[in-house]
Amino acid sequence: MESDEAMVEVDIPCDVQQEDETGYTWAYLDEARDPSRIAEGAIVMSGDEVDLVFARIVSRITRPGGTEVHLELRRRPARVRRRPPPPAPPLGVIVPADVCPVPLRAATSRGILAGSDLSG
Repeated sequence: MESDEAMVEVDIPCDVQQEDETGYTWAYLDEARDPSRIAEGAIVMSGDEVDLVFARIVSRITRPGGTEVHLELRRRPARVRRRPPPPAPPLGVIVPADVCPVPLRAATSRGILAGSDLSG
């Protein structure tokens, strides 16, 4: 089965949730696919297999543990955005909880399960 999403290679992996005291996300240069491409001002693909983002290289700082790269994260590329969740089943349709595409809390707040007996 082929995916309709493009395969993307990460230039330099990073944890998109992690920032240092500068306010930038950071990564280690030695983890880059091609360290020669990691130059100040370059736009690269960063993140991981779950959160892919474009990033601009802000700086490279040599530290005792290795060269640290500061990244300014950009928006997620359109081709690798996650697909939206499937639509909720029509009102009045009872769907078993183990196959329901909508979390139970969301289903009840939308009235999908209104009138059904969930007590067993």
